[in-house]
Amino acid sequence: VVLDLPIDAHLPREYVARDDVRMEAYRRLAAVTTASAVDDVEREWLDRYGPLPPPARALIDVARVRVACIARGIHELSLQQGRVRLEGWDLKKSTEIRLQRLAPSATVNGTTVVFPIRGVKPGHEAAAIVAVLDEVAPIELAPETPVASPTA
Repeated sequence: VVLDLPIDAHLPREYVARDDVRMEAYRRLAAVTTASAVDDVEREWLDRYGPLPPPARALIDVARVRVACIARGIHELSLQQGRVRLEGWDLKKSTEIRLQRLAPSATVNGTTVVFPIRGVKPGHEAAAIVAVLDEVAPIELAPETPVASPTA
């Protein structure tokens, strides 16, 4: 997934001092493909390094955007001037209708989707994008495997 987000997202040296440890933290976050794996990385950072400073929080949020894109088959996302452009999103008609209700100025042209995000505080754009994706196209979780009941 290619992301183009004008967000200050990184691990500051003051948060993770050693270069090798910081690079390993980046590698681990880059490898995640599910929301729960992002949660695991966040918990690990909180446990090892303490509360996340804003750029580290933004890095976690960007990972959530990447995971949300992966789950929906989106291969490219960019944010420019308050508009999100997604490439590779093959929307069902019902999903397109939900998007139009949520953002009437949204456009869908084949697998290219563009929608606005306005009124979002700087630094919160990634979370706002994930919120829109989750509302428009919630990811269905696999149902629990039923436990076989004994037969009489």
